[in-house]
Amino acid sequence: MRVVRGFAVHALCLALAGALVSLPVSVRAAPQSEVAVAKLVELGVAPHEAQARVEALDDTELAALATNLESQPAGGDSDSADVAVAFLVITGVVFIVLIITDATGITDIFPWVKKPGQRK
Repeated sequence: MRVVRGFAVHALCLALAGALVSLPVSVRAAPQSEVAVAKLVELGVAPHEAQARVEALDDTELAALATNLESQPAGGDSDSADVAVAFLVITGVVFIVLIITDATGITDIFPWVKKPGQRK
């Protein structure tokens, strides 16, 4: 008889878990979304805009926003090192393109690059 009660409790737990999973995301995440909206409004975001932003998040993003909003980056995760690397890469590409156009005779920027008529 004891096994039957344990089986019934296990079946009840599975049924409740299935019911919880089948709930719409908005019902499951309602408390977290309210907390996230309140925190965004506290930081100066308009209430309707905060609600729209929170509704666009998935469950994991919403949980992260509701729990640790203060430690989230303010506009992305790029920093000055990323900007410096991007600047160096773009500068290098432009320099190589200018050397190639100079070597083919399209431009005359660098005097040390041999032009097509000067090669022997």
